[in-house]
Amino acid sequence: MRDSDHQGFHDHYLEEVQPDLKLKVIARIPKEKLMYDSPVDLRAKL
Repeated sequence: MRDSDHQGFHDHYLEEVQPDLKLKVIARIPKEKLMYDSPVDLRAKL
């Protein structure tokens, strides 16, 4: 969890269900590519 805005990030997966009901990972997006600059800083006093 990020201190400045309490936002959490995780990897995302695109999966496909195979005929034998197993999941096949089609793509993985690492959390580092999904992170963005914090729009607020909740640590600052109001």
